[in-house]
Amino acid sequence: MEQKQLNNNRYERKYVLPKSIHSKYLNILKYDKNIFIQSYEPRLVHSIYFDTNCLSLAKQNLEGDPIRYKVRMRFY
Repeated sequence: MEQKQLNNNRYERKYVLPKSIHSKYLNILKYDKNIFIQSYEPRLVHSIYFDTNCLSLAKQNLEGDPIRYKVRMRFY
């Protein structure tokens, strides 16, 4: 397992599964209704992201910079 702290409250965990159990876990994730709980009714979300002329915020994201931010306007 690889674990990376994204900020003070959020962690990203990655696991490598043997190929022999891929389909079992994919089926659980797809069909077990108790794993993911829907918080909101389905709706359209519009997001506009802002960046510098040289796309520095996007580059930070692609490079995996752990200390970064987004400038975003979102409406529902």
